[in-house]
Amino acid sequence: MSFYNIAPQDVIKTAVKVFLRIDYVFNATDANVLVQFMTSNGEVLRNENLYIPSDIYAQWTTDDSVITNYVATQLNFSYT
Repeated sequence: MSFYNIAPQDVIKTAVKVFLRIDYVFNATDANVLVQFMTSNGEVLRNENLYIPSDIYAQWTTDDSVITNYVATQLNFSYT
């Protein structure tokens, strides 16, 4: 299959889950995280890259809520 140009179309879909992946850790002090907003069937609607500063990264041990809550606050969404 190939890609074809079309006239602009508005397509509205709702993200109902996110996938978080730590992409890059800088000297074990801070990091980047990839955030993928997805539909219920796993279709990726949007990707965001977010920087995790050292003061937040330092709080992260085995409790992922430090990172997940920071991401939700920065990107203005909530978990259900």
